[in-house]
Amino acid sequence: DIAMGVLWLKEAVQYEHPEALYLMATLHNKGLHPFVEKNETLALELIGKSARLGFAAAQKLIFKNDLDVGLEPHIAGKWVAVLAMQGDKEAEAIYIDALQQAGKQDQVQKFQQLVSERNSSTKKSPQSKVSKPVFTTQDNLDEASKVLTPQYSSTKQSPKNSKVEQDKSLDS
Repeated sequence: DIAMGVLWLKEAVQYEHPEALYLMATLHNKGLHPFVEKNETLALELIGKSARLGFAAAQKLIFKNDLDVGLEPHIAGKWVAVLAMQGDKEAEAIYIDALQQAGKQDQVQKFQQLVSERNSSTKKSPQSKVSKPVFTTQDNLDEASKVLTPQYSSTKQSPKNSKVEQDKSLDS
């Protein structure tokens, strides 16, 4: 029952559950008449809250679509860098693309080598369900986030899209 599902989702949003905020943002972006009104401003607010609470899909959506959710420009880049370093495949692809667009081929190779080493060490110890971070120092994280930050890179222009687009993973 859609009405009951939306009711429970709204309840979870009141408790600021990160995934619920993300899902409600996608509903407000498109609207789900008569249950959820279309409200793109509220959708951006909810996606920003979800991302600030650490929901990876929201963080990647903000970075990929250059959404204005009231953040400092480097924050979304740092989120993607952290996700890439933690083994998120989509974030790794975004990170590598940003490095390539910034002309930092040497860093692409270094990152790919570190990912390969991480993957091979994860295969050796199957009981470990959590990927080891690719980088472990704050200096490496800061350097990685600079590549993904508009002020340091030409990979991003002015905001491409003021709408929150539903993540493809929600379609499946």
